Amino acid sequence: MDDEYRDADDAVAPPTGPHGSRGGYDQDPIEDVAGSGRLFWQRLVGVLRCSPEAFAEFAGDRRATWQVAALVVAVGAIGQIGTDLSGIYSALGELGQESQVPAMKALFVPLGFASFAIWAGIVTLVSKLFSRESVSYGGWFRALGPIAVTNVLQLIPFAGWIFGGLYWIVLTFVAIRTVARVSRMAAIGIMVGPYLVLGLLVILFIASWTTFA
Repeated sequence: MDDEYRDADDAVAPPTGPHGSRGGYDQDPIEDVAGSGRLFWQRLVGVLRCSPEAFAEFAGDRRATWQVAALVVAVGAIGQIGTDLSGIYSALGELGQESQVPAMKALFVPLGFASFAIWAGIVTLVSKLFSRESVSYGGWFRALGPIAVTNVLQLIPFAGWIFGGLYWIVLTFVAIRTVARVSRMAAIGIMVGPYLVLGLLVILFIASWTTFA
């Protein structure tokens, strides 16, 4: 951990345990972590403002797990509705044809949630290579889940994908650096790590498929 970020941690450090320890967020008393009294939507606004305190509160409050899960599902549903609305014009141009199978559409939201849950799990594992903090899977799930709100920006034509993607990168970087308490380069490593792991799995799957085909 570099000295610059160590100084910054003194100002935004997550709540400590009853004995002054700075262990994993889930090891601290809920009352200490969620003691700010801020409501869910207030924390969410804090996340959108890149507030390290908001990410720390989400990571440490086990009571917010189901709220974050519901938020991820709701954002996925909104994204699917937006996709359907954006396809109205193409649908009008192809009367009598369905651009997507309805049964497949119904799977998009649960598959989106599952992909996020898997991604949070990989982040949990990769973070152990860069950070000394013992942050549980639940802590990462709660810290990263609210960032899914940026996907709504992708409904904006043309610039939505670019702006939403850049906003997602910034928020994810802040979340990882706050929760894992690492340097900038280590935070980038934790961000990139899951995609390297997924890429390796895809390569191994293709190689095994080619071998036994």
